[in-house]
Order: sequence, then C-alpha cells, then structure tokens
Amino acid sequence: MKNRILIFSLFLSICAYSQDTAIRFEGIIKVDGFSKKTLYKNSLQANNIIFNNDSCRMQFKNEFDGKIVLKCNFKYATNDSNESKILNGIIDYDLTVISMKGSYQYILTNFIHDASDPNGRNMGLIKSQNRIIDGVLIGLWSRRQSEMRLAVENAAIEILATLDSLMKISH
Repeated sequence: MKNRILIFSLFLSICAYSQDTAIRFEGIIKVDGFSKKTLYKNSLQANNIIFNNDSCRMQFKNEFDGKIVLKCNFKYATNDSNESKILNGIIDYDLTVISMKGSYQYILTNFIHDASDPNGRNMGLIKSQNRIIDGVLIGLWSRRQSEMRLAVENAAIEILATLDSLMKISH
C-alpha cells in the first residue's frame, strides 16, 4: 500500500511539473536585403541604444555566429497594494539575438522574479501555465503567477517592437 501511495504521489508530482514550463518567446523575423553582418551590427547598436544601462549586460557576443546574449531585467510592481511590499521587485530575463542573412532570430527566456524587499517573496522562475495538481487550480500562487505572466508578456511586446525597429535600420 505504501508503495502505491509513493508511486501515486510521484505520478502527481510529474503531472504538476509537466504543466509548469518556463515562459519563452522566440521567432525568426525576415529582413530582406540585409546581410548577416549588417544585422549583427544592428543587434549591437540595439544593445547600445535600448539596453545600455544598469538593467542589461552583455553576456556573450560572437560576430562569426552573428549571436549576442544579454542578461536584462525590468522593474515589476504588483497591482495588489496589499502585496506590494512582498512582491515588488525586478524580473530578470535572457535575450538572445542571432543574425542571419536576410533574417534574425530572437529568444526571450528565463524570466525570474526577485523581490526588492529582503523580507519579500521571490516567486522565482515565472511559468507559462497555472499550477494544477489533480485537477485543482492552486489559487494564490496562480493569481500571482498570472499577474507576473501578464507583466512579462507586456514587457516582451515592448522589447521586441523596439528591437525590430532597430534591426531594420540600413547603414
């Protein structure tokens, strides 16, 4: 009987884990008439223009591969005034841009919440789905994660729109 309970508990953990995947935005944008070298230079310029501050730092760049990797963050403030002290903080994320002839690929991933207050609540990796265990939605965690997912989605739209406009500048 104990073995069955253990196996059943393990099964529930695996099911719950499989529903929690990290948020990831990725895509390939066509930029006809642009060389790999021009797009790589544009990605470096985009880094200098929109990401050149304390909220972003270059982790890796390689002209041959046309790749840059940035570690960035943005400020997060909850809409719930009762939880602002424990949840307000920053959300870190990784941005990768890979330049190719006539297109570039972007990858935004690893969105991690870190509370500003030392006594705050770090929510950690922000997941793409609600936590559901045995068909039951986990309420408070889900509400907080949902609000953070929305903040991440809004930030991603703004980041990608700005990146796209800067990548299409011809020199």
